[in-house]
Amino acid sequence: MSARELDDWLMYYEIEPFGPHVSDVRAATISTLLANANRGEKTRAFKLKDFMLGKQITPVRNDLGREFDSLALFIKENAS
Repeated sequence: MSARELDDWLMYYEIEPFGPHVSDVRAATISTLLANANRGEKTRAFKLKDFMLGKQITPVRNDLGREFDSLALFIKENAS
């Protein structure tokens, strides 16, 4: 993968994050919506964390973004 292609992927990731953590957050968002739409009037509202199955909700940039940044730096430093 060239440095230019990596830069393109980094820009795409900034616009539309991807990866397993993002998929988990999306699934939890849908689950929260459905649970709240069907809960009783006197039942507490569900929160996103109720459906994250023990995972911590963190910004996606912290997980995969740092890895992309490190890889981009490595490629730029070692490009011939």
